[in-house]
Amino acid sequence: MAQDGTGFATGLTPIKDTTILRYSPTGAPETPAPIWNGNFTQKVCPNSGTCGGECQEASFPQNTCLNLTNGFSAQVECDTQDNVLIQRVYPLDRVCWGPAEEQIVPLDRCMVANPGTLEFTCGPSSNSNARTDLKYTPIRGPLKPARKN
Repeated sequence: MAQDGTGFATGLTPIKDTTILRYSPTGAPETPAPIWNGNFTQKVCPNSGTCGGECQEASFPQNTCLNLTNGFSAQVECDTQDNVLIQRVYPLDRVCWGPAEEQIVPLDRCMVANPGTLEFTCGPSSNSNARTDLKYTPIRGPLKPARKN
């Protein structure tokens, strides 16, 4: 037994296979939440206050440098454990280098974006039929929840 109380045991199975077991006085180790490595979906509704009506959905890869229409660049990642999207905008260039401005936005929630609304999804709820030819619309300023439909 180790000084921290962790112990090990071995056992011989009926098929003459050895199993090593580890046990700890604090219980089983905590398993982290699964990580979503697929694309995320951005829903942009420029004329809506509720993420409805005329909207465009686009799919983008995570952790890839995305060029923005204003000459900036951004990297976006999904944190499904905290149910948020993390956006880093690089205002100095188009190659995601230098200082970045970070913004954290809740997933699966309609947010006022001025003008209109935005909604982000990651994981299996992402729209696999979303367009891939649109530019990413960066989050600007603090967002607040939109009113419900």
